[in-house]
Amino acid sequence: MENKKAKKEEVLQGGKGDRGGTRKPSIFGLLKPYRKLISLLVIFALLSNGINLILPKLIANGIDSFSNGSFNMNAILIDFSIAITLIFIFTYLQSIVQTYASERVARDLRSRLSDQISRQSQAFIEEANPSKLLTNLTADVDSIKMFVSQAIVSMVSSGFLIIGSSILLLSINWRLALAIIAIIPIIGTTFYLVLKKVKVLFLQAREVIDWLNKVINESILGASIIRVINSQQLEYHKFMTANAKARDLGLSILRLFAGLIPVIIFVSNLAGLTILVLGGHFVIQGSMT
Repeated sequence: MENKKAKKEEVLQGGKGDRGGTRKPSIFGLLKPYRKLISLLVIFALLSNGINLILPKLIANGIDSFSNGSFNMNAILIDFSIAITLIFIFTYLQSIVQTYASERVARDLRSRLSDQISRQSQAFIEEANPSKLLTNLTADVDSIKMFVSQAIVSMVSSGFLIIGSSILLLSINWRLALAIIAIIPIIGTTFYLVLKKVKVLFLQAREVIDWLNKVINESILGASIIRVINSQQLEYHKFMTANAKARDLGLSILRLFAGLIPVIIFVSNLAGLTILVLGGHFVIQGSMT
């Protein structure tokens, strides 16, 4: 029995586990063969976001030079043109790399899984549950593909922007920076609470997808028997029950994200208001230009 479980884990991972026992699959372990592509993707994301952080500094220098009477429009336009051009180039290259990397990862994973499954016996396929294997080949691989194409860039960009913006704010005015940085834990806590609930719903949705695939598979393979015993209505109700459950879980996830977005927008606007009010107060006092 233990050997069967180990064999099943090996198939679902698309490769061999450790000799001393099964190894739980890791997203970063799956992406290890593609570290060069991922590194290139991260570099382009950091470069484009790094130049984005320079733009507020260029605007501040332009305002200061205009106030001092030494405003040079040509120099400002040249600096902005160079920055915008570099942002466009790095963002374009980032889009190409992330699309290529995600598609290549998905293709290779499906090929490895298909190869592993094709080597197994019919008894193993039945024991592993064909609907679950189908979910591994479709929904699970698509989730990894989405992680590569969106999540990696979002995580790196968010972390870099938070650190870079904090340093930039502290270099301009530390009192104003502390007021803005104090809002970050509110956003982090909101994300944590929502994603904690979403994680549970995603796990339930995965089980429902397995169930739905099983119902569809049984309906197709047993189509002739269903017609003979006249059980179309029963199969229809089975499908509608699984489909309704999947729909309800999907709507629950959407409701959580729909509630998250207004909170994040409100907190972001609150940060903007803090910059205007507190920054304006410092400018009036003459402690900030």
